Amino acid sequence: MLKHALALTIAMAIPSLAAAQTLSVGPGQPYATPCAAIAAASAGSTILIDAAGNYDGNVCGWSTNGLTLRGVNGRPRIDAAGNNAQGKAIWVIAGNDTTIENVELSGCRVPDGNGAGIRQEGKNLTVRRVFFTTTRTAFSPATRSAARY
Repeated sequence: MLKHALALTIAMAIPSLAAAQTLSVGPGQPYATPCAAIAAASAGSTILIDAAGNYDGNVCGWSTNGLTLRGVNGRPRIDAAGNNAQGKAIWVIAGNDTTIENVELSGCRVPDGNGAGIRQEGKNLTVRRVFFTTTRTAFSPATRSAARY
């Protein structure tokens, strides 16, 4: 009986592992922009953003859980160029368990003047080596429990 329970547990874990993927963003990569890769990502995926790319105006929101966005080959700059996602931020994150590493977010403008680099609406956001420039607010949690600083 224990053998069957262990086999069932392993079988249930494999589909979630198979869905996770690594998506590459930048010149000569499968995805030209971070938001294109985010739209294609499945739960648990890692998105590698090459610093050589130009990501001006690339703003978006997502609800996919477990994403890791990581800048590589330097620190990529995502300049909203005055744009915003959902009238809130450069990235609006409704998914849970998100990690963002080694990027710069800048230039978000919203009608109420309170544009953020990241609007966290899900749970468990981890931010490492992220620079916020020319945005009104670095983080804008939807609730006090949405993000931990």
